[in-house]
Amino acid sequence: CTLEDAITFQGYEFRVNKGVYWNQGFNTNVGATIEGLFQARLKAKKAGNDGQQKTLKLALNSGYGKCALKPNTEEIVYVKESEWEVWISRHYEQTLGYDRTYKGDYRVRNRVPIDSHFNRVQCAGMITSYSKRIMNRVMATAEDHVIDIVYTDTDSMHLLDEDVPKLEAAYLEKYGKVITGKQLGQFHVDFD
Repeated sequence: CTLEDAITFQGYEFRVNKGVYWNQGFNTNVGATIEGLFQARLKAKKAGNDGQQKTLKLALNSGYGKCALKPNTEEIVYVKESEWEVWISRHYEQTLGYDRTYKGDYRVRNRVPIDSHFNRVQCAGMITSYSKRIMNRVMATAEDHVIDIVYTDTDSMHLLDEDVPKLEAAYLEKYGKVITGKQLGQFHVDFD
């Protein structure tokens, strides 16, 4: 998406010298999962289930971050006082420090081996790239029609209320999609 958008919106030309690619298919489960969570949230909002819709919103917002986790270098382990001597004799090499809990047990900071780390950073990259595509399309359409966007954020933009219908019409004409709404990939006015 990022390369295609650079070509489309900035006129980039490029030549590939070297690269790595996957050629055994494409897993679309991330998109299907997000769509399922989004539809469940809409249903919960409609039913007035505020707790459930907020939980689903949190899951949707954290999906990206969970995919791009940095390696954990430490973990906290709790060891019962009765098991302490055997435990520390087996794990002293990865123990970074410890202290006693109010019950007399041990709270231990342990080193975590880097080779046990796993993430889905390629999925996080695809999510980021596609979210930028959504924003780029709207902003480029506004620019093409001399509509000022006075502020942008990760997933929002501010423009004059009177310009919203112009932008909606221009976007529909260019992409054949309705830009205003409550569905994934759409925008809506947050202010009265």
